[in-house]
Amino acid sequence: MIINKITDFELSFDKALSKKSTYLVIVFLVAISLASRPIPWAKDDLNYLNYVVYSDVLLDNTITKSFSNPLFFLVNEPFWLFINHLLGSIVQPEMVLRIVIFFSTFLVLLSLGKLTNYSLWTVFFFFIVSQILKNHITHLRQGLALGIFLFGLVIKGRTGLVLRMLSPFVHTSFWFMLFLEFFEQVARKIRLSISVKLLLFAVLTFAIILSLPFIVEIFGDRRFSEYEFRLAQSASFLGFMWWIVLGTLFFLGTRKNKISTLSTYGIVFYLVSYFFLDFGARLFENVEPLILAVMLTSTKEFKFVFGMLMFLYGALGWYFRGGISF
Repeated sequence: MIINKITDFELSFDKALSKKSTYLVIVFLVAISLASRPIPWAKDDLNYLNYVVYSDVLLDNTITKSFSNPLFFLVNEPFWLFINHLLGSIVQPEMVLRIVIFFSTFLVLLSLGKLTNYSLWTVFFFFIVSQILKNHITHLRQGLALGIFLFGLVIKGRTGLVLRMLSPFVHTSFWFMLFLEFFEQVARKIRLSISVKLLLFAVLTFAIILSLPFIVEIFGDRRFSEYEFRLAQSASFLGFMWWIVLGTLFFLGTRKNKISTLSTYGIVFYLVSYFFLDFGARLFENVEPLILAVMLTSTKEFKFVFGMLMFLYGALGWYFRGGISF
């Protein structure tokens, strides 16, 4: 009896190890493949090459302006500039972009693998949902910040917290993710029910959105003049209606834990901000990988239904994008 149990454990362990090894090899190949794409090719490539070339100037400018307005340091992504400056002093600008693409892709898929028990469906949906894939092809800064944040999320202790705290200094949108975490921590301490938490979060989100133009101006965000704080011209009601349906299904069909709760907050934010923020969808992109992770660790029935809807969501996204165009 004891020998049989030991044998079963060894087989189970070997199977788990083989599954993890297979997943990691595929993730490595995916990261290498994306990092090997032509440069410049995507529409933002030239901007990212300029980040490398002028990183020392941009970093000096950030530090100088931060003396007169310390809040400026929080929104001008100094860690991103430092990474570009450091790598740019070692390798050519084109290679810097390749390194960023590789590590952003590898860290995101590695972290999602840890959250999904290394399910290969993770890689499948990584490619199907264009809003996720594009952050490793076009919006490289956001993709790297996502990789750092997610890796920090799956690492326990102070190291994980430090990594998550670093992510907004790569891409400002991750202050939003830290806000979700902070809100959940406070709400859990005062023991609010999930329905009360969501209602309070929606009200607080709406209040912050109304105050955002003033907040952004105070912080001295360099993109203040680019923000419109209204419904994007290219937006339609399709995304809004789609996530009302998916959000309701997600809330009713998933187990309540930290990842699913953060994901639910993200969906609520997207719905509340839809008519008021032209960049609300960009913030929501940071939550979509977590939604996939929750889906892939749910019951078979929910995984099938929600997975089919997410597949349709991804297919429609590619259709409206017009194919592989970045």
